[in-house]
Amino acid sequence: MPANLTEGSPDSKGSSGTTQTPDASPALCTETVTFTEVVEGEEWGSFYYSFKTEQLITLWVLFVFTIVGNSMVLFSTWRRKKKSRMTFFVTQLAITV
Repeated sequence: MPANLTEGSPDSKGSSGTTQTPDASPALCTETVTFTEVVEGEEWGSFYYSFKTEQLITLWVLFVFTIVGNSMVLFSTWRRKKKSRMTFFVTQLAITV
């Protein structure tokens, strides 16, 4: 049932004629937390700190393998004498990834 918020109009039950008015004061947000404060708040030996380190190492290994693999694909397609649509497509994929 929708609320009747206009001034002076009685509610739908007709009980007392009082109305509800929304609070017009703005909400204040005074507390700000930066990312560095959150990171500094974590302990060095916690489980999450070691997880972040393992995640960073894994991402760097994937990055290196991706660069090396795509470079090998580009080199092998560049040396081919016979060019086809498929080698063009694979070359474009190696460039974009």
